[in-house]
Amino acid sequence: MKTCTGCGETRSVDEFYRHRRSRDGRQARCKECQKAYTYEWRSRNPEKIREATRKRYESRGRELQYQRLYGIGEAEVSRLREAQGDRCAICGRHGAESYNGLHVDHCHGTGRVRGLLCHFCNTAIGKFDDNPALLRRAADYLERSDSERA
Repeated sequence: MKTCTGCGETRSVDEFYRHRRSRDGRQARCKECQKAYTYEWRSRNPEKIREATRKRYESRGRELQYQRLYGIGEAEVSRLREAQGDRCAICGRHGAESYNGLHVDHCHGTGRVRGLLCHFCNTAIGKFDDNPALLRRAADYLERSDSERA
């Protein structure tokens, strides 16, 4: 049994998260109080959360991420960026103008890298299941709808 420093209730040790550095191996607050504390702290400190996420991403390195996800290195991504003029292969939006820069686009079936796309184009073709016929039908629909209104 252990007393929670948050609510003051005495509870079973199983109702406390593990904590390696504490003397008894458990956190001071019960799971309920710890969840509430964490939620409240995160809502008060969004900039610290963003900074920690950024540092964690940078520490892993883009090279490892590109290799793990797409089987290519950062040099290949740089070549794609240069070949495309640092622009989205579909809409032509510049990497600096696009939301979150340019993203590596790949075929989900083969894993082959196709190019770099802005967030919106990458998401759009993903929502169409990378299906060219479906994308053509969507384009036809838009063109028909626009000509009927004119």
